[in-house]
Amino acid sequence: YVVEPGAYQRLAAPKKAYVPSPVKFDTVSESRAKYTAHATDIRTPPIGLWVANDLVEVMVQPGADRPLSVSKMFSTTSNGQDEMELKIVEGWSRKASECKLLTVFEIEGIPAQPAGRPQIRVTLSVDAEGAMTVRAVDCDNDHAVLAEETVEV
Repeated sequence: YVVEPGAYQRLAAPKKAYVPSPVKFDTVSESRAKYTAHATDIRTPPIGLWVANDLVEVMVQPGADRPLSVSKMFSTTSNGQDEMELKIVEGWSRKASECKLLTVFEIEGIPAQPAGRPQIRVTLSVDAEGAMTVRAVDCDNDHAVLAEETVEV
């Protein structure tokens, strides 16, 4: 694993756990030292979509304030494709297979068109309690809702 600077405090930390910062020493006397652990900024892992070549397309940045809503445009990868499977993952790795799978989101009813033609807006909304709603909208077809699902993160 490659660890980015400062990431050692965030790795594998539960969402609402206390993570101490590096120990700070205050000299109490010449013979003994007292240490205290100070709370740090707890950062939630990024949330994204599992895309081609086992990569993660990050939708929600690490430590993003909640509630939030993020949208990105996606399209089909083959001619005549009328459904899509989106895997929503959470984790620090850029490799999707090393991240935690949150849910598999099925999109059906995409109009059969050439690859790359259908425009589908995927929106991830996370409320303050951690409930995530995934919504897919067909932008070419009067903004018809293709799928919607809510999961806990």
